[in-house]
Amino acid sequence: MLLNFNFLSAQTESDIKEIVKCTFLNSTTQQSCYTSNGKFKCDGTDNCVVDVIGISGFKFDWKSSCDGYAYTVMDGANENVEFICAPGSEVTPE
Repeated sequence: MLLNFNFLSAQTESDIKEIVKCTFLNSTTQQSCYTSNGKFKCDGTDNCVVDVIGISGFKFDWKSSCDGYAYTVMDGANENVEFICAPGSEVTPE
């Protein structure tokens, strides 16, 4: 199952848009992928995709419900982040 959440805010001329794909390796249950600032989030079992808008050069810290961290930098290129999930990892409420 793939869920896509778009959190659109007012885009300025200096903002750029990217698509970030979060992949959950070894996952058999639904997982979450989200930025540390809480602005962008998606959910899925194997992977999920989220549209990200930000200022060029801005660094996003990504977290996952199955642990781990990843980083992306706004440069206009679509990004992929991977998280290694322990078998049976589930979404835990924050």
